[in-house]
Parts: sequence; structure tokens; C-alpha cells
Amino acid sequence: MSDTPDNPFQSPASVDHPDQNPAYAGLPGAGEKRPISPMVFGVLSLVFGVLGVLGAIIGLVAFAVMESQLQSEAMPFSIGYLRATQVLGLGMSVLLIVAGSLLVLHKKRGRVLFNVYACISLVIQVLTVGYILMLASTSLGSDPAATSGLIGQAIGNAVGLILPVLGLMLLNRPAVKQSLS
Repeated sequence: MSDTPDNPFQSPASVDHPDQNPAYAGLPGAGEKRPISPMVFGVLSLVFGVLGVLGAIIGLVAFAVMESQLQSEAMPFSIGYLRATQVLGLGMSVLLIVAGSLLVLHKKRGRVLFNVYACISLVIQVLTVGYILMLASTSLGSDPAATSGLIGQAIGNAVGLILPVLGLMLLNRPAVKQSLS
């Protein structure tokens, strides 16, 4: 019995054995089962990277427009911190896009770049939480809106750790490492 579909409207890709499907003949990796996690993290990295680039560009423009107002109202170290996080966020987003593109192609360098992104991201998150705690100690109780904003930022940082932590766990499994070329 052949593996060609009995239904003429059925896609050749839906055949159970792609290594025996003539549509896949001669392609590298035909018949191999690859882990899906590099593809999933590649697509997620591309989506979040593009969103990060857009957010960083909007943030840089808004910062440039409002810089004079911020200098009169904010603490001096806040201006430098805001400027640094905007530029760093743009660079991290570009790194995430490059890593995601390579992961979609199942390239080993994509996993390495994602690991670099994840480690830098974890360090940045820890430093940001320290900064939030420092600000919270100075404004806690004095302004309820500022306190709730700091709590929201801390929760946002916790959510921001999901992609790097899961990526470090899932992309560094032995089967995934071996599947990347």
C-alpha cells in the first residue's frame, strides 16, 4: 500500500511518513523528527523582538520630547537610568530578533544568542527590581499612585522573566542541542 493520500484534495504534507513522501525527497532532514521547541521559541522571539523594537523607538521619541520636563521633576539618576534602559531595550530587542531568526532555521548559533539574551535579561531584571525597591523605599506610603505603579512594574518584571527562563530550560535540553545544526 502506498503512502499517497486517497483523497485527491488532501495535502501531501499530511501524509504520516514524510520521509516516504515524494514532496520531501532530497530535502535535508527529511524523515528526521526534530524537537519543536526551537521553532516555537524562534517565533516567540521574533514577535517579542519586533514589539520590543517598536516600544523602544516610541520610548526614545517620547523621552526626547519630554526630557526637559523629566529633568525638572525627576531625580538626577532617573534620567540616566531611563535613557540607558531605552537604548539597552532596543539592543536587546534586536538581539532577540536575530536569535529568533536563527532558531526558526534550527541553527545552533540561534540557541547561543538566545542564551546570551536570556542571561542579560535576567541580570537586567534583577537590577531593575533593585531599582524599584530603592524607589519604593523613598516613596512608599507618601503617594499611593506611585506605590501602585511600582507594584505594577514589579509584577511586569516577573512576567518578563517567563520567556528567558523557559528558553534557558527548554532550549538547553540535550535532544534540542543535538537537533540544531
